[in-house]
Amino acid sequence: MNPFRIAVITTAFTPMSHSDVIVRRWLDPLPTDHEFGWPGARTEIASMYVMERGEKDLSREICKARGIRDCETVESALVSDTGELAVDAVMIIGEHGDFPENALGQKLYPRKELLDAVLAVLDRSPRKIPLFFDKHLSWNVEWAKEMYAALETRGIPWFGGSSISLCPMLPDPGNLRGVPMQEVVLTTFGPLEPYLFHALEALEAVVDQRSSTRPGIDSVTAWRGEASWAAMDSRVFSMDLLEAAVAAGSIDAVAGFERWRKAREDSAEIFLIRYKDGLQATIVNLQGVLRKWAFACRMEDREQSVASAFMAGGADMGFPHFARLAGLIQEFFLSEKRPVPPSRLYLTTIACAFCMQALAKPGTPLDHSEIVVPTFE
Repeated sequence: MNPFRIAVITTAFTPMSHSDVIVRRWLDPLPTDHEFGWPGARTEIASMYVMERGEKDLSREICKARGIRDCETVESALVSDTGELAVDAVMIIGEHGDFPENALGQKLYPRKELLDAVLAVLDRSPRKIPLFFDKHLSWNVEWAKEMYAALETRGIPWFGGSSISLCPMLPDPGNLRGVPMQEVVLTTFGPLEPYLFHALEALEAVVDQRSSTRPGIDSVTAWRGEASWAAMDSRVFSMDLLEAAVAAGSIDAVAGFERWRKAREDSAEIFLIRYKDGLQATIVNLQGVLRKWAFACRMEDREQSVASAFMAGGADMGFPHFARLAGLIQEFFLSEKRPVPPSRLYLTTIACAFCMQALAKPGTPLDHSEIVVPTFE
């Protein structure tokens, strides 16, 4: 029986890049990876196209040592010498590499260019092979809409997004399915745009479960610098929920959070998201206080709020949440059953772009009725 073959299309393959920590699960899994959801390789990495190769590139050495086809174009990674489709799935990882940032702080990854190149090849084949897309679709709203439409209208089985939203939550928040939610506060940290996207994915993993007949986002408002303290003073969100989220993330962070709030020496980026059904969600960047994505949620039918944190691992264990992600990618490739709907990635992509735009106009709501997942016939 022929092995199931995967083509990796990526911007960069350097130590601890997303390409490294995802693809390495197939090549050199850690002994603990099975504990985090990696069952072992039942498929194989057959080919690789790396857009940018600098001094720290690992791909050439890996391809040579493992017998992986090292390709100079996206097309050659997907087809054989006869021009036939030579792989059974595609993994697009458009993260890391030396790419510019715009004035809003968005990194201009060429994710649309990579997807367009893949689709140009797949359009010539009668086979509809599954595709995984790492992180958000694009920094550009219009391009993201085009990418989503291109995948959905072709009927290609695909999913994508953040590894964080797929992590287990501790303490166990219980069953939130169908619960009427009033307000959610979630913490983030780290580099603003890439970690904000993780936060939005984590947020959607929570609020997707609520009872709602009006999906979509109504407006986004952001604050930074001194304006963030003014926003907290005016109680634009519930501070008790932020406190509960911090405590759920790490009880050791509670004292540091109190010092941070009293000293006011450091500001925080705050993103207030109002959904069309009335739900309010706030993301607070607590850089230096809590290095976790943690949340607290208030519900209409419960007296006490629920708080929990997404359990992602650190570099000392090779970022084990990527072992979980790799396991889900492999299972999806083999079964074509998506672990999350692609509509989530569309929504979080658009929301991330609008959040970054909102930071340029602190305190001014950006109303975007188009932050709704479109449907295609």
